[in-house]
This record gives sequence, C-alpha cells and structure tokens, in this order.
Amino acid sequence: MNKKILRQAVACVLRHMPECSLPILSGLPRVGKFAEAFAYWQHPFQTDVPNFGVRALLHVARETSGLTLQPVAGNTGAIVRHSTRKEWNGLKVALLAHWDASAEVAPYVRYYANALHQQGYDVVLATSGVPRLVQEDLDVFSAVVCRQSHGYDFTSWRAAFEALPSLFEASEILLTNDSMYGPVGPLDPLYKAMENTPCDFWGIIESNAVEAHLQSYFIVLYKNAIKSSAFKEFLSCIGMSSCKVKAIGYELAFSRWLVQNGQRAAVRFPDSVFSPTSLNPSHYAWDTLLKTGFFPFIKRELLFENPYAVPLKNVTSLLEINNYPRELIKNTLR
Repeated sequence: MNKKILRQAVACVLRHMPECSLPILSGLPRVGKFAEAFAYWQHPFQTDVPNFGVRALLHVARETSGLTLQPVAGNTGAIVRHSTRKEWNGLKVALLAHWDASAEVAPYVRYYANALHQQGYDVVLATSGVPRLVQEDLDVFSAVVCRQSHGYDFTSWRAAFEALPSLFEASEILLTNDSMYGPVGPLDPLYKAMENTPCDFWGIIESNAVEAHLQSYFIVLYKNAIKSSAFKEFLSCIGMSSCKVKAIGYELAFSRWLVQNGQRAAVRFPDSVFSPTSLNPSHYAWDTLLKTGFFPFIKRELLFENPYAVPLKNVTSLLEINNYPRELIKNTLR
C-alpha cells in the first residue's frame, strides 16, 4: 500500500472516532500525527485572530546564544533571460521562486504573478534552468532570472540579487514561491492588516514546527531589512545544494537571523493563535485560514500529498466562493 492510500485509510478511521479519543491517539507512533492534525483541523485556533498584524519572534531578540553563518564560495551562475528594466531603485519587487520539471511556467504561476502586479509589484521570476517562455510570461514578468546551480527557493532568491544587484535599492521586496495556489480571494485584506504594523519585515504565519520562524513562502522585506548587512550576509551564506534538509534550514534560520541582528519582525498569524503543536498550520488549518480572508492561499502539497490526511471535501466550494479558476488546479495536479 503506498503512503497516500495509507494516509487516506487512517484519516477515514479517525473521522469516525470520538473527538475525545484523538488526544490519546496522537501519542501513538505512525498514526499519531494524523490524529493530532485531525483534532487541530477541527479547532485550529486557541485564541481569536486579531484584525491586524502583530510583532513576531520577540523571544529571539532576548536569546543569549545566536545563530552563526558560513559564507559559501562561488555563485549560482545566474543569467538574465528577460528584463524590461535596467534599475530597480525605489520599486516594489516580488521575487517569485520557481521550478518546473517540464521547464515551463504553469498558468497558475502567471495568475499569481498577475495578482502581485496588480498589488503594485514588479514581478521577477527566479527560476532553475532555462524555461520555455511564451508571450504571456514576457507580459507579466518584469524580469526572468535563471540560475545554473542546484538549490531551492533561497538559492533562486540569491540568484536574483546576483543578476540584478540594484534590487538592494528596492523600496520593498516580496520573497515568495510557486508552492501554493492563489490568491484565492483578494490580497488587499492581508496587506491592509499589515500596513500599520511597526516592523522591518513580515510574514503570514509564525510557525513553531522544529523552532519558531516565519514560513518563507511569503515574506515582505522593507527598505531597512533589504539594505541591512544581516540580509546581505545571509544571502552570501546560501549554498548551491540539492539537499532539502539544508533548504529547510535556510527557512528556519532566515527570520531568526534578521531579528537577531536588529531587524523587527511582524506576522499576520502569530504562533500564539494556533493550538500548541509542531505540525504545519498551513496544512492542518488550511480551510480555517482561508475563511479568515487574510490567508488567500492553498498549498500545492496539500492537494498533491495531503501529508496529514485532513479533510479536503470543501476545496471546490471555497474556490468557487473566492472566484479562483478551478482549471488552474486541474491543469497541474499530477
């Protein structure tokens, strides 16, 4: 039996168990995380979600022992495949990390890029290899940067700065990727909720999985953070490796490193909102987050793999309510 079928079978059993039994089952090996996720899927928030952003990772600034980084020799071999600009000074720029096995830009990626463009961003596609670009790509992306090295999202973002150094003069940088479908609904409520939060950078979710950090698929950096020596030093320490453990390590370290070096972090959904767990709230709390109106995304991995086997029956109705084109998902599910 493959893993996905096993997860579905376990989930089917859990849905017929009394809710009071789930905490007990969560302590069991192998099936425990499914029981825990199912319990938290039903009640993901332990406090009300504030209508505005809040400061995040405050405890990191009080830690006496800090992170250390090791600079990495060499570069990503980044090349600019397409660009409509020579300079990026003073602009809002979204760096969209991308990878596709067929070396193409999927329609759902262009849909997301268009929404970011409407939000005022120049969108730079930071991709692996050399994708086949069509006219729609040239219309929506202000630049396409291709790295010639191994790596994941952080390596792609490093490549963008190597190829387009005036990005350090941008007024705002959004680090994001193609790991989710969206926006499912408008982006405006998220940005309006964060616009008056005092910070140098912010993310959507503060997660305590492994250790406290801001999830890296959507992080906004303001000018102080972009120009900081801490940010530049972190970029110089991002390696060109296909090791996924290292890629996860960059995510865990990034926001902590900036805070440790004096940058103020904020977040839309602080860790304190969620019921205590080491599981990823982007997965087990997916529909509750979407219904708040401040989290307009569905993670692709949730639909591909559903790691915690949480219910997905209302995906279609939520997509329809929020006017997200269902065909964008159908065309990429495989």
